[in-house]
Amino acid sequence: MDMTPDEIVMCYRQAKHKGEQIKILADRNVCSIEDILKVLVEHGGYELARISRAIGSARKASTKKPYKKPEIIPEPVPEAPQEEETTEYVIPAKSVPEMLVDSALNVIRAELSEINRQQYQLDMRKADLYKQLWDMLGEVQ
Repeated sequence: MDMTPDEIVMCYRQAKHKGEQIKILADRNVCSIEDILKVLVEHGGYELARISRAIGSARKASTKKPYKKPEIIPEPVPEAPQEEETTEYVIPAKSVPEMLVDSALNVIRAELSEINRQQYQLDMRKADLYKQLWDMLGEVQ
């Protein structure tokens, strides 16, 4: 197993979908579902009767096809004529994970911009309230 028993127990405890997590842990550690269950019982203090629903979900998930990472096929590079001795450098297009990171960063930047705008509005409102309070205190005296 790649993971320690404590790591397996921690990942199981933190999982929202326990049955699927058992299958994921089994795949990640290249072992059977029963091996993961054995670790959970021995090191996690779980009882098989208590996690029977999760066992059923794990077995059901194991019948599904495993996730297969999509292949990224590079764009074909046009061949240069044989007569010329020119070297062309092709800059590869961004891979899917890079595009996902870029789009996530754009979303985060937009959210930060909105938060900054709201913070500015709150600061302006706070300044107005302090001014009103100061004016009211001046009238009392």
